[in-house]
Amino acid sequence: MDGERRLAVLRRKAWTFVETGKPEEALRLFDEAIALAPADAAVLCEKAEALARFGRLEEALACYERAAAQAPASAAIRVEVGKVLARLGRADEALAAFAAAEDLDPRHPGALGAHGNALAERGRFAEALSRFERLLEVRPRDAEALLCRGLLLAALGRREEGLASIDRALDENPKLLEAWVQRARLLRALGRLDEARKAAALAIAKAPRCVEAYVVAAELAIEAGAPEEALALADRALAASPAEPEPWRVKSVAHARLGRDAASAVCAGLAALHAGDPAGALAQIDRALAIDRDFFFGWLHKAAVLERLDRHAEALSCYERACALDPRDARALLGMGLLLHEKLGRPGDGMPLIARAIALDSRRWQELPEHLRKRVNKPTYW
Repeated sequence: MDGERRLAVLRRKAWTFVETGKPEEALRLFDEAIALAPADAAVLCEKAEALARFGRLEEALACYERAAAQAPASAAIRVEVGKVLARLGRADEALAAFAAAEDLDPRHPGALGAHGNALAERGRFAEALSRFERLLEVRPRDAEALLCRGLLLAALGRREEGLASIDRALDENPKLLEAWVQRARLLRALGRLDEARKAAALAIAKAPRCVEAYVVAAELAIEAGAPEEALALADRALAASPAEPEPWRVKSVAHARLGRDAASAVCAGLAALHAGDPAGALAQIDRALAIDRDFFFGWLHKAAVLERLDRHAEALSCYERACALDPRDARALLGMGLLLHEKLGRPGDGMPLIARAIALDSRRWQELPEHLRKRVNKPTYW
């Protein structure tokens, strides 16, 4: 087999290992390919891309930088260097890399788009807009660029122009879900609330699991004086993705509009929890329990937050209070059973509660760890 064919085979096999999640095998083959073609920057870039996919970002950066040294005129490689720097949290260096790529090729779409996005993240909207304007000179029908241009125009106070750009993006690509959501947001900002609600409903119809679309629709429902509708929309968002903070935030506002202060505080706590602030979550839930000491959901969710903080004995007492308030709630029974079985070393006390929770609500069986599923009978009607 000649060298060129051997190189192609090595690269193809390496990507097979990448796609099947076998990093060491893939990287070994990329190294063989690099040894076979040491001056080929493209092979180095392929190895760097694989390293980035596997989360080995420092190694990926070193590999891209080697490739950039071998191909100093390549704007595309500089863009990839910038993307890895951005993922590493080195924002200033990423911005410099994107600027360098643009200097190498002022009409390179990847460089213009990456540089524009980086500038937008810094709040430098006018500079970012100029990059997307230039990108659209190269690719006038690029839907994502039209969307970014629209968002930047809106950020600069030119909302009608922004809406027109987003509409052009949708003309080019009606499947661009983010454009439907942002169109609803922009119509809302323009005070065109009926149109905004229709746009949000259309976004939901196109992507029934899009959390952001439900959040926009729920916010609009609250503004229209329909908090119960907002709660239903937020619950649909949480059915799609239970750990998203925004639907919980919207539920908090909706409950407050309905005068349900304890429920509002619990939802605010869950928004904080899923945003990575368990201490803030605990403070909000304690506020709910100060309003209503017998609020079942306060005790249930306080237990979950305390578990997250590894305060297991306190969590157990909260589960016990929740179960006392509603002895037939499968969530509370399961939570307490799992805490006893998995964290407190009391499997004899935990297993009966787990079994009872499954008997009350068979869907909870899916929430069991794999090792416990083998010990609890799967509901026969599944």
